[in-house]
Amino acid sequence: MLLSPFDSLIWRRERAEHLFGFHYRIEVYTPPAKRQHGYTMPVLAGGRLVARVDPKHDRKAGVLLLRGLAVEDGVATDEAVTVTAEAAWRLADHLGAGGLAVGDGMARGLGTSLAAAVSAHRPPRASSDDFNGYVAAATDG
Repeated sequence: MLLSPFDSLIWRRERAEHLFGFHYRIEVYTPPAKRQHGYTMPVLAGGRLVARVDPKHDRKAGVLLLRGLAVEDGVATDEAVTVTAEAAWRLADHLGAGGLAVGDGMARGLGTSLAAAVSAHRPPRASSDDFNGYVAAATDG
């Protein structure tokens, strides 16, 4: 599940850090060059904060772009990638986006893994009419 930066679970930053070891700052007003993670949404799975993803709804292109993903310490990459892909599809559906695109600003291998998970975890009800068959893959830098 993707959490809003203003979700009550993480709104009190010191509590989130104490309970989950999750140091979180909203970076929307931080200049892009100085951002550590981007304007991220925490990813909640199994009662743990497992990752943070930087999504952007590109209304003109009709896709939800996943610009970055950071996996939290002690979390298996496969788990974080899988739950992020599933949650991103739910957000894309909620926003009315026609598909998901995975950006190329991620650590080596992570973009490829996320793109594969996005393709594998497309909602069962999604047909080519629902999402125009659009899943864009990343190229790792």
